[in-house]
Amino acid sequence: ALDYYHRSLDIKVRVVGQEHISVADTYNNMAIVYKSQGHYERALEYYQKDLDITIKLVGHDHPDVAKSYGNIGNVLDEMGKPEEALVQLKKALEVFVAVFGYEHLDVAAVYNSIGIVYRKKGDLENALLQHQRALEIRTRVFGSEHPSVAGSSLNMGLVCRSQEKTEEAKEMFTKAYSIFLKVLGPDHPQTQRAKRRSRLKPEPE
Repeated sequence: ALDYYHRSLDIKVRVVGQEHISVADTYNNMAIVYKSQGHYERALEYYQKDLDITIKLVGHDHPDVAKSYGNIGNVLDEMGKPEEALVQLKKALEVFVAVFGYEHLDVAAVYNSIGIVYRKKGDLENALLQHQRALEIRTRVFGSEHPSVAGSSLNMGLVCRSQEKTEEAKEMFTKAYSIFLKVLGPDHPQTQRAKRRSRLKPEPE
């Protein structure tokens, strides 16, 4: 895939120049591949190239810019740099809210990412708050029986478990399991994972 993207990038730069949306898109695609391979430094480099071009083309207040900030934040989180990750994720949140308002799934996704970073940092109160916000938006958009709602419930359960709030954790895990069971069926990996957690069995995260 990377060989193809490198060849495609060379052609696009020769034809349309460096500052073109198709070049930015190719940088983004290359970053996705690098991230999937665990090459986070290279992923960060290419996400930054995507961001720089996108800002020049559309300005700062654009959803594509927010997505780039979010991608950079998620890579920084994978690299074990939570403070830098939060800076980028909060930039993404600010742009998404400015463009879409608070009741939007992209806003919920960033709240979710911020919550994950806070949980890893041990800031459990802030983590729970972010996941609660994501859950509320997803519930209003999708209704109460949707995999995204189940995912937010799972994340809240993980935070409650870290807080040693056993009953609250079990409640959230059970809610997630019930949704996954209904929507995805009993044999889906998400359903099975939620089922184990609803029984409060330890497992690798």
